[in-house]
Amino acid sequence: MFFPKRFRPFFRMTVVVLLFGLNEVAAAQNNKDTENTSLEVTRPPAIEKDAIRDFWADQSTLITSPMRTRLKDAQWLIPAVGIFAGVVRSDTSILAGLPQDPALQKRAVNMSDYGAFSLVGLAGSIYLYGKFFHSDHARQSGWLAGEAAVNAAAMDYLVKYSTQRQRPIAGGKFFAGGDSFPSEHSAAVWSIATVLAHQYPGRVSSTLLYGSAAAVSMARLVGRQHNPSDVLVGAALGYAAGRVVLNRAAAKDGYLRPRRDATLSLDSSSMASSYVPLDSWVYPAFDRLQAGGYAPSAFLATRPWTRMECARLTQEVEEGAMGVDGLDAVQDIYRELAKEFAVELAEMGGGDNRAIVVDSLYVRSTTIAGTPLTDGYHFGETLINDSGRPYRQGENLISGFIARGTLGRIGFFFRGESQHAPGDANPIELPASTVPADDFRVINLPPHRAIPQQDRFDPVEAYAMWRIAGWQMTMGKQSLWWGPSKGGPLLMSSNAEPINMFRVDHVTPALLPGFLHWLGPVNSEFFIGQLRGHTFVNTENGLVGSYDALLSRQPLIFGQTFAFKPTPNLELSVSRTGIFGGPGFPLNAKRLGSALFSVGNVFGSADPGDRRSAFTLVYRLPMLGRRLLFYHDSMAEDEISPIGYPRRSAMTNGIYISRLPWLPKADFRAEGTYTDLPGLRLSSFFYNNVRY
Repeated sequence: MFFPKRFRPFFRMTVVVLLFGLNEVAAAQNNKDTENTSLEVTRPPAIEKDAIRDFWADQSTLITSPMRTRLKDAQWLIPAVGIFAGVVRSDTSILAGLPQDPALQKRAVNMSDYGAFSLVGLAGSIYLYGKFFHSDHARQSGWLAGEAAVNAAAMDYLVKYSTQRQRPIAGGKFFAGGDSFPSEHSAAVWSIATVLAHQYPGRVSSTLLYGSAAAVSMARLVGRQHNPSDVLVGAALGYAAGRVVLNRAAAKDGYLRPRRDATLSLDSSSMASSYVPLDSWVYPAFDRLQAGGYAPSAFLATRPWTRMECARLTQEVEEGAMGVDGLDAVQDIYRELAKEFAVELAEMGGGDNRAIVVDSLYVRSTTIAGTPLTDGYHFGETLINDSGRPYRQGENLISGFIARGTLGRIGFFFRGESQHAPGDANPIELPASTVPADDFRVINLPPHRAIPQQDRFDPVEAYAMWRIAGWQMTMGKQSLWWGPSKGGPLLMSSNAEPINMFRVDHVTPALLPGFLHWLGPVNSEFFIGQLRGHTFVNTENGLVGSYDALLSRQPLIFGQTFAFKPTPNLELSVSRTGIFGGPGFPLNAKRLGSALFSVGNVFGSADPGDRRSAFTLVYRLPMLGRRLLFYHDSMAEDEISPIGYPRRSAMTNGIYISRLPWLPKADFRAEGTYTDLPGLRLSSFFYNNVRY
């Protein structure tokens, strides 16, 4: 507070150095105590004398690293390439969403300079502290951080003058005489942070170091000095330079602990695992087991589950059901599940998970005798929860296969089908009089046209996956099922074609820290994707689009869900989705934040989009031998939650009995859905949208 602004970064750096100094005093005292009880103390060599030789060794390692890639490197290399490609494609749209204030941009540039100088000064101060106060650890830490920064800068400028990318203000084109790619500030600060965080491990120190590096990188973006991909690659280059320096020092001097090499022999919580398709027999099997209390940690309202998660639940069933008299039906289900997930059960005991498997080959023929229902906006559909496959009157044929593969933390899933649906030369025209008069969301009826025969190959679901830190990230075409009902959840189901999305899923239930543990096991997911097939959008300037062509820019959709089990018998979840973007609604950071976090309704250009929220409840009643489930699913349109707006919410209630008396292999389910709300005059409130 009492220092001029230009000196504040250096004051903060001095405070951090003092903290490191206190750490060194404590370490020195521990070393002194050790020396009093040890016969020999190993001293590190003088690392400064081979500086030039070490620099060339590090540069050689960095430059030749692509030639030393191995199969196990695919665990990080493939996701890294995919992320880089996605960020490069999104550079312009990301920058468009950042603040445009010139004064703020100037402050951000100054902040990035001060932050970079502070981290460089921190490394130098730690080295000088170790030199003058005879702390070998501090001396080596500061020296190695400086070496990492020099290596990162050398590689940065080598790539910079090879790619010659323009700065954002000049257009951001590659090979156009610029020096934007990658960011030298990001490379320097991330190299220093990587070394110091390794040398001074701990939650606080790592957060301060990596947080400072991230702040410098973000400031370069806000200041319009670099494109997002410039900053991302600069940070990756700096991290790589730091690791190379640390590994070289460990191998050469034997003073640092060498980094453990990556391996495919991972813990099961770190292995990639494909999701079980929503139409699999596995889910009805687990429904019966969960209703009986034999899979108490299963979440019925967040599906699909990974194969590894199904294997974990299978183990849970074994612990609770095997060897108990009178449970023959349960034990039969368990044996089938154990056979299906035998490979995953073995992987849970250790070992690698390298595999490419053709899971199934199948053919399905469906013959529809009468005129099928296809207008899901008003009158329902003949085939529901069928992933949007085409169908008409006559024989509808599909034949397909499912293939999947895993390699450590990464994997893929592909389900492809050859689909045939008959055409219709004279489809029944929908008379205007049959559409409810108060349905203002119907702009006009589609033109009366013949429907051609369809013969196509469709990738029903296809995605790549990457497992990291307890989460699994997937990119590609996927289906979600957020609800306990059999007829279909109100918010997200397989009743339409799967969405191209980026999805983050916690996969396995976890316990929250501190006082939040009362929530019990929790599960959460988030996704953002792009829709297909929209032909109209209602903008401020009127209706845009036609039935003859799709919109040039299709709207985006996001979704987030949080489920928890405060007791083994009770499961609750809250979810939210939103549709936004498209022609007339540019995508930027402000609009994305409004779509994700807004709680009110705003019209016009500030409209956050079509938001829907859902609430589900599943309760296993302690009666009928723990075989009865009651469940509830509700959805509200453009409201915070169905809990607060029950009169404006659609609802589904159901009961499920997993084993009928005297019929141990028979179950029973009944569901009822209600969408004709008395408080609303719109009969199709939940089936159409005024914007898209």
